[in-house]
Amino acid sequence: MEAGMPIGYFYGYQTDGIFQTQAEVDAHATQTNANPGDLRFRDINNDGEITNEDKTYIGDPIADVTMGLNFSFDYKNFDFNMYAFASLGNEIIRNFERNLPLTNRPRYYLDRWTGAGTSNTFPRVTTGANSNSLFSDFFVEDGSFVRLQNIQLGYSLDQKILEQVGLSKFRFYVSANNLVTLTKYRGYDPTTSNGAPIGGGIDQGFYPTPKTFLVGLNVNF
Repeated sequence: MEAGMPIGYFYGYQTDGIFQTQAEVDAHATQTNANPGDLRFRDINNDGEITNEDKTYIGDPIADVTMGLNFSFDYKNFDFNMYAFASLGNEIIRNFERNLPLTNRPRYYLDRWTGAGTSNTFPRVTTGANSNSLFSDFFVEDGSFVRLQNIQLGYSLDQKILEQVGLSKFRFYVSANNLVTLTKYRGYDPTTSNGAPIGGGIDQGFYPTPKTFLVGLNVNF
């Protein structure tokens, strides 16, 4: 927390690409364990050394806008309803990815640095000591999304038929939850968060919300 800043904002290092050669490492501010292929951090206070004093604002988990849409209609014996939700302008930290030295990486690491000029976006993959796992904007992503939360279609038998069989209601329906999510976030689920004011928007590797499909029957005697 800091006066004048969003609550729970992300505080870490700003990156400036990838070290391509040892000459770039030597010419840069002193950065512990830095080697070609590692993330290059910005020397915010220009003291020639990367320290805690160079940490700064790198993102905000609070959305600029949240929106919901309910839509429904009835036509003859059919009924339809849907609910969509959107969160725009918030950011997410891929925190689950920061400490994975001996596990599979996301597929975008296929574009990692493997030699001078190969990548200025994703660092090398190594089990050796380096600073790539430090909290930095490399792990920050746009967490905006639009999700079709629920959609349902139902059909009710005509009242005349119901009277003949002694029922007051007979409705059959199919529904789906979490059917479609539109987002650029590369983690499993852009809605991931622990809900706390401090620590929100940090993806620790939660299991993603599954799609569910339901078939139901409402009968009133």
